[in-house]
Amino acid sequence: MNDIKKIQEMEDILQQAEPVLTALEKSLEEFEDFLPSLKRLFAYYESSDWLRHYEMDEAGKIPQSISRGVLSQDAVYNLMVRYHELMQTMKELGKAEENN
Repeated sequence: MNDIKKIQEMEDILQQAEPVLTALEKSLEEFEDFLPSLKRLFAYYESSDWLRHYEMDEAGKIPQSISRGVLSQDAVYNLMVRYHELMQTMKELGKAEENN
């Protein structure tokens, strides 16, 4: 690759990097701010309150007009799996960077 093409390629990467890194920083800040709420949701899902509320819903004691996706067995569980997969990916990215 000649020098001019190499410079142009590296310039393209530089121009792409700024918005990508800015978006990542913003996402990480939003995630960090939201994490306490997410942890509260996970704790609720693993609590006796969730089970009691689930049983109430199954018995028809919660009005149909109330959103209660949180009481489905899959919604929060799938979110927890996704969260743990994302945490694993971030750990792997960090380890890969340390090894470079």
